[in-house]
Amino acid sequence: CCDKSTDGGIDAVHTMPAIQDSETKERGEIVENTLEMNEIHGSFAVKINLPEMYLCHLGLELDDVDDRGPMIVSVGNGVVEAFNTENPSRALKPFDCITAVNGTSGTMKTVVDALKTGLQATERVMHLTVARPTPYKIILEKSNIELGAQLNYKPSSQGISLAQIAHGGRFERWNALNPDLQVKAGDRIVEVSGSRLQGGKLLEELKKEDTELMLTLLRY
Repeated sequence: CCDKSTDGGIDAVHTMPAIQDSETKERGEIVENTLEMNEIHGSFAVKINLPEMYLCHLGLELDDVDDRGPMIVSVGNGVVEAFNTENPSRALKPFDCITAVNGTSGTMKTVVDALKTGLQATERVMHLTVARPTPYKIILEKSNIELGAQLNYKPSSQGISLAQIAHGGRFERWNALNPDLQVKAGDRIVEVSGSRLQGGKLLEELKKEDTELMLTLLRY
């Protein structure tokens, strides 16, 4: 599951979606404005009504690379899409992270299991606590030194999560020069030089050492 670079500057961990419903929309249908956050930022709660039938679907494709909880990759046909239609100002979006389900939080597995259990519960309502990120941009100048980070991603993911900032790399240099806008572990890179790429292709761009990198990141 793991792929380590020979220079020790980047570790990459591949994971697959925690839950992927059969009716989830194809990736090409993901809305283009996922970075256009609405007035809600930070942590908020939503209540999703479930149909009386027990064989209902969330309609979510979820990314499980972050410890904070499963991140929404796309919203397809299911109860979340129905909630979004009825509640556009509180609609759940790609990059939102589900951190608790019906009051249950903890490890990634705990939250994912709570999602599955919640769909089958007698009480036909699901309470979700959601973390919505704030985007910011940085520019890493041309350098022949390595990036200096441990990166978590999956091949089809939208963005790469920063698990750790290493000593002596380009990220550490940026942080030293920009104390008010430091890159931190847990942030997620979603664009490189204006291009929104998936998993491995994004990693290839990040590993280009002698190239200026304009990055868009998300802070939860």
